[in-house]
This record gives sequence, C-alpha cells and structure tokens, in this order.
Amino acid sequence: METRTAKIISGILAVVCFGLVLSAVYPFTTSNPHSVNPPNDRFTVSDTDAYSARGSLVVDGEVRLAFDGVVATDGGWYQRVVDDDVVSEAYQPTANGTVYHRISVEEREDAEQRRELITENEDRVLIREDQGGDRVTFIVKENGTGVTQPVSGTASVFVNSLFLAGYEAEETASSA
Repeated sequence: METRTAKIISGILAVVCFGLVLSAVYPFTTSNPHSVNPPNDRFTVSDTDAYSARGSLVVDGEVRLAFDGVVATDGGWYQRVVDDDVVSEAYQPTANGTVYHRISVEEREDAEQRRELITENEDRVLIREDQGGDRVTFIVKENGTGVTQPVSGTASVFVNSLFLAGYEAEETASSA
C-alpha cells in the first residue's frame, strides 16, 4: 500500500509541477509587458490628473525663490518661477503644443545674457522684447517636443534645495 500511495503522490506532484511550468511559459493573461512600450511611454501615466503646486522660500521677510504651477487634465500647463529679480513664466496649452515663455529681468546685464541664450538656442524664437523702466521682458516661442509638465520637476527641485539652508541661533534678550 505504501508504494501505491507514493506513486499517487508522485503523480500528483508531477502534474502540479507541470502546471506551474506551463503557467510560467504560457501566462494566463494576454496583456503586453511594460518593457515593450517605447522608452518615452514607460515613465508616463496615460490619464493625467489636474493638479497645482506652489511654494516659496522667504529669508528675512523677503521672497528669494517662489514657484506656482498648474497642470490641466488635457496635459496643458502653466508655471511661474520668481528667482530674485527674474520672473519666468511658461505656458503650454496642450500636451504636444508650443511652449510660450515670458521672462522678465531687472538687471540690464542679465537681460543681455538672457537674450544671447535665447537667440543661440535653435528651438527657441524671440517673438518680442519690451523695455519698460528697469525691466526687460522677453516673449519666447519654443517647440513643445521634450517639454512635459515641468511643474512637478520644479517642485521636486525646489523641495530638494531645502536641505541646503543653514540655520544659526541668535541671541535674544528674553529669559526663555
């Protein structure tokens, strides 16, 4: 009886092992693996939700760095970044549309450097340059390929820069 039981158990184990091998070789689902997608599609989500992000660094009551951004459900986005005397705005109406930039610079030297950077870049076209008071404003058109929702990227760079801030204790007159 023991040999008969051993043969039955061996047969059942053989069938189970064969079933496991078969399921590994021929999966039960017909979906494609993620790796067959093109590289650009592997790290994107097909259904983008609308969201907004906002942040600012204030030092001694003065805003040093700030950003504000909105992403729409159709892939369009708007972003505004304030960095000292430079205000940079970017807008893309649709996911694959043209990106428009408005860059406002207070210093004349900085404005000349910005103009050179804009005109040297083949993907950018300087549409208009306005000078009013101490500020120079550039309106720039850029091909939308390669620019995908920079709002989350700006937010992550902004948050990652927070650990660099140094803090120093100040003496106070209070007994606490």
